[in-house]
Amino acid sequence: MCAYDAAPSLRSDARANRDALLRAAAQLYAERGIDVSFDDIAQAAGVGRATIYRHFPSREDLLIGILDHHVGRLEECAAALPPSPDAFLTLFRAALRLQTDTLPLVELLPPRAPLPRGFVALRRRVHDVFRAPLQVAQEAGVVRPDLTVEDVRTLMAMLTAVVRPNTPRAEQRRAFRLALEALGAERPA
Repeated sequence: MCAYDAAPSLRSDARANRDALLRAAAQLYAERGIDVSFDDIAQAAGVGRATIYRHFPSREDLLIGILDHHVGRLEECAAALPPSPDAFLTLFRAALRLQTDTLPLVELLPPRAPLPRGFVALRRRVHDVFRAPLQVAQEAGVVRPDLTVEDVRTLMAMLTAVVRPNTPRAEQRRAFRLALEALGAERPA
């Protein structure tokens, strides 16, 4: 099982139900926003209403579950990359693609404080994913030497505001070029 697997002790049928709920919720949230009812999510997942509450007692738990799944995908991508100066930029592109191909991660959390429990641990995992590749890229002079993992997260959040699945490709490419300039990976002409 993957390191991000939040419920490794579940039976296979319970695991399948949980995964179906996460997929259904992510799809419905992407289509209709985060106010989708639990009844609609359970119906789309093909499970009963009690099943969703058994796995995710609150909307916050469901949001964290979706985020956990996406962070896990990013961790898998990072683990598959060989250590090289280019690994950081490959990972950065993968994270941006994940955000544009699915509902942006930052939009799953309503703007409020304090952050939902569990979110700080997820943010730490994202930082951990980028930490070593960033250091290797910095040592090779591929990106700015003063860049931090928090800067990378901030830049990803900024790009999420601009780059959407329906954003024209030319605008996506320009936003990404600007991001590369901010990272110090591409110098302006």
